[in-house]
Amino acid sequence: MSQCPSVCAIVVRYASDSPLEACVASLKQSSVPPDEVCIIDNRPSDGLVARVKQRFPDVAVYPQEHNIGFAAGCNEGVRRTKSDLIFIVNDDTNVDADCVRRLVAAFQRYPRLGACQPKILSAQDPSCFEYAGSSGGFLDMFGVPFLRGRIIDTVEKDRGQYDEEREVFWASGAALMLRRSVLDVVGLFDEAFFAHQEEIDLCWRMHIMGFSVRAVPQAIAYHIGGGTLPYSSPLKTFYNYRNSWRLMVKNFCLWPLVIVLPSRLLLDLGTIFYFFAKGRPRHAFALAKALICALASLRSTLRARARVQSVRKMSESGLHDLIYRRPLLIDYFFWRKRTFSQLHFPQSDLLIEGTSGKNRH
Repeated sequence: MSQCPSVCAIVVRYASDSPLEACVASLKQSSVPPDEVCIIDNRPSDGLVARVKQRFPDVAVYPQEHNIGFAAGCNEGVRRTKSDLIFIVNDDTNVDADCVRRLVAAFQRYPRLGACQPKILSAQDPSCFEYAGSSGGFLDMFGVPFLRGRIIDTVEKDRGQYDEEREVFWASGAALMLRRSVLDVVGLFDEAFFAHQEEIDLCWRMHIMGFSVRAVPQAIAYHIGGGTLPYSSPLKTFYNYRNSWRLMVKNFCLWPLVIVLPSRLLLDLGTIFYFFAKGRPRHAFALAKALICALASLRSTLRARARVQSVRKMSESGLHDLIYRRPLLIDYFFWRKRTFSQLHFPQSDLLIEGTSGKNRH
């Protein structure tokens, strides 16, 4: 890669009330603006993107005939562009002036870095982390995702407690920078996810192939959140749980998988009863539907698993610093561990260039 890598920002847009113009303006006003900005318009009939195009005529717009989803939309943008680095930005995300520059600098420091994210704060209350991004993501032993700054429904105030730059298991798709040459090796987003957790799948495959993922909290972005689907939407519950099963089956090694799957099934069945007890029957039915759909698509998932496992370079034991080796739901609900700092999670040095070889294989 050249000393000054080129950057393309890709924004996938669907919501009718999208704050897209503010998102593009923040990218254009960056201290080091992207070389390209392209919009994948999953809702071209309402004319919103046309108005943004009037203000920013150099922005490339690719209207879609129907809503192809976030994963396929990102892939369309990757195929349409040529830049060394790809910055996936949600249409309800604004970036700080130095965000792009600081993320690019991380890729220059770490040659095997495949993906990184900024610290993502709430656009409504910048003193708080944002639910879907925070300061980098992790998984527990049963495939339950969580973040530095948000565990289950507890979102922390940002007091600088997670400002150290470090390796994470996954980086949030709300503001996600990727290295194109790594995508050439590990592949693009899995379009079967449609929306939600596709970035976790991509980052997991990067780890499997020996690349790294990093949170760069010195870079900052602000995310409204719930722009495509509100956090209270049963459809969001459906996608999250359905996709979580595809995520686990595809990417876990066989030995942990035979333990993880029955345990996770019990947890999900318990969650169905929890939703009913909390008066959220639509979410309970959405989870039940997710389990049925995960089973119905098992053949496709197993084919995807075969492709991933055939190129595996590192087992879960090599990722012990990045997978929480306890059941997060039990720690959260029974032991009241509500913040990342309360979890026993070592500072990973897996990504330190020059020392990574002894840790990653």
